[in-house]
Amino acid sequence: MQPEQVPLKLPTWLPQSVARYVAHTEHGLSIRELARRDGCHASTVSRQIHKLEAMRDDPLVDAALKTFRQKSRAKGTGAPLLEGAEDLPDETMVQEEGQRVLRRLVETGAVLAVASDMDTAVVMRDETTRTASLTRQVAQAMALKGWITCVQAGRVSRYVISAQGRGHLSKMVAAAENQAQERAQGFAEMQTVFGRASSEASKGHLTAHGSSPQGRFMASESPLSILARRKDRDGQRFLSEDLVHAGSVCVRTTSWRRWGRTKARGSAI
Repeated sequence: MQPEQVPLKLPTWLPQSVARYVAHTEHGLSIRELARRDGCHASTVSRQIHKLEAMRDDPLVDAALKTFRQKSRAKGTGAPLLEGAEDLPDETMVQEEGQRVLRRLVETGAVLAVASDMDTAVVMRDETTRTASLTRQVAQAMALKGWITCVQAGRVSRYVISAQGRGHLSKMVAAAENQAQERAQGFAEMQTVFGRASSEASKGHLTAHGSSPQGRFMASESPLSILARRKDRDGQRFLSEDLVHAGSVCVRTTSWRRWGRTKARGSAI
């Protein structure tokens, strides 16, 4: 009697429709069983399975499904590879690489070219300029998720961004912009507090030491503030909020130490 084997898990980035297709074709689960398991109508499952079967003409989709089948049989458990296996990208890689590649595919005249004998796919613009490259496994994930559409299958297959891919890219860009705005708002609030404290010190307000050091700059005009406002070509800020906060603390500490040394020299004279 063979020991009971624990089924392996599908990668988290795999669409539910593909998971159902694999369960139906490789695990032998009927459409009604899948519908009862997932709490949906049998027609929904049937439509998804027929759609995946029609997509087998896509070389990337067909190769990805063959990988699931081969690994399932090799493991002898009737389930695909564990997420994070060496030949399958994880969720983070699919999202990051997908966003990078979709940004290039949305450009006019851009296509994704995948050669049958190459492990790397490339994005070409106007058939002459190479703008990005990615692994075949990431390209397969993008095809399974419906982000790209095959327009020419052959020794060198060509893909373009799909309507679903454009929609997903728009969501990712909007989410990134919202996060940048939240970081900027938090930084602006910190700038206001620090700037007010510097302004009060420069006006001669008393401090805990009985007097105030001479303020030589405002926070909004400091080199740290200038760097914090700068962004790279991807729209990300050079300095994160925690680094700006740490730099502000260092600036205030240095200013107090300079004022202390100056006061000590004046007292000695």
